[in-house]
Amino acid sequence: MIRKELVLDIRYQSPYNTEKQHTILPTSLYYDAHYFYVVAFNLTFESYMTLKLDRIIDWKVSKEKKPLTSNYFQVHIKVEIGAVKCYDKKRRCI
Repeated sequence: MIRKELVLDIRYQSPYNTEKQHTILPTSLYYDAHYFYVVAFNLTFESYMTLKLDRIIDWKVSKEKKPLTSNYFQVHIKVEIGAVKCYDKKRRCI
């Protein structure tokens, strides 16, 4: 689905055993410490998230259009004493 750039509606089992619904645009897949992970742009929150692949319960192709992520994801860096914080364009810490 990454290569086809499809937006997906997924049902996801969180680490706290709660089921969540997300509308995502998968952007990359990686393997770390015996698990596969998907990095995806969440259309609802307009931010990127990392999802453990084996926690995706179900998925279907969404009716939502692919977002222009370069317009959504503009990172601003604010340096504070001893810390760096990243903000998205709505000034939310990510």
